[in-house]
Amino acid sequence: MSNPAPLTIPTTHGASSFLSGLIGRPTPAKKVKVEWVREKCWLSFSEFRHPTGELAALFVADLPFCSWSGAALALLPAGLAQDAIKSGKLDQALQDNFAEVANVLTATFREFGERVILGKIQYGSAQLLPEDVRPCVAAPRRLDLEVTITGYGVGRCGLLLA
Repeated sequence: MSNPAPLTIPTTHGASSFLSGLIGRPTPAKKVKVEWVREKCWLSFSEFRHPTGELAALFVADLPFCSWSGAALALLPAGLAQDAIKSGKLDQALQDNFAEVANVLTATFREFGERVILGKIQYGSAQLLPEDVRPCVAAPRRLDLEVTITGYGVGRCGLLLA
């Protein structure tokens, strides 16, 4: 089977609009430069895979983004998300809600006629990622954002193309 074509990177505005539509509130975003591989904080790594199983992209998010977006998706109080950030980990409800955010974000590629599916979601640092996924963390084709989830807070996320 031949290798799938490389994915198209969404624009900042496109990614922000898609997220806003998902959680039902404004999510202004701006591009930032993040070296995820050097980050020492808690991170989430969601694998986006081609239907063939090959890695297509990684969706990386810091704890604040996971917490705020997971709470906003389910209309949970911002205080619950803040407590998770203070504790340094997501509870099961926020983890499940963030997994749904990551799953739905795979649809951002449909605009370009591309299809990906959500693979594993892992939490920790880039050094703990499997060998086949680790190179994607330093991928040059990427969109790193700082996102404000209105009524909740600010977090960072990145879409890193394999």
